Amino acid sequence: DARGASPEYRETSAFLDSLQRTLEQLRIFSSSSLSPAKLSEIRDQVSQIRIPVMRFVEEVEKFEPSLVSDSTKRRLFTAPRKIQWSFQMGTKLKRLQNKVTVPMLNLSLVLGCHML
Repeated sequence: DARGASPEYRETSAFLDSLQRTLEQLRIFSSSSLSPAKLSEIRDQVSQIRIPVMRFVEEVEKFEPSLVSDSTKRRLFTAPRKIQWSFQMGTKLKRLQNKVTVPMLNLSLVLGCHML
């Protein structure tokens, strides 16, 4: 159903925005007084997140003109991209979430241990 593509796109966009804010906070936090070993652990985990996210964002950007809520294109012209989004990107988003879950958990552990 192509009508569901726009809400899915908004959810995906919100997920990516949240992830970006988290990574930005990590960048700011990691410039504080952390040991070199902790900084290295954080950088390793962030790099495991950054690469798949960047690849996913590149793919998402292809769909943006057709899926944003204020699209000026007529429905007839945006339907193919919405259908393509529905078939392809849901699976790719799940794969991305699976790829970033473990590094995000590791970051939580590293930061939680630092707080102790």
